[in-house]
Amino acid sequence: MLTRGSRYLLSKDVLNQGLNLAIQRKVNFESLDNANNNESVVRVTIDDG
Repeated sequence: MLTRGSRYLLSKDVLNQGLNLAIQRKVNFESLDNANNNESVVRVTIDDG
């Protein structure tokens, strides 16, 4: 099992497919009201290098 701070490298297409599947299956997305809450959060960043 991966620990805190672990990273995955995904292509944009894989990310889009995953999000679309989650939406189709009615996964509830929550807005992040507290930016300091690090539990159960996935942050998507772009590496343009």
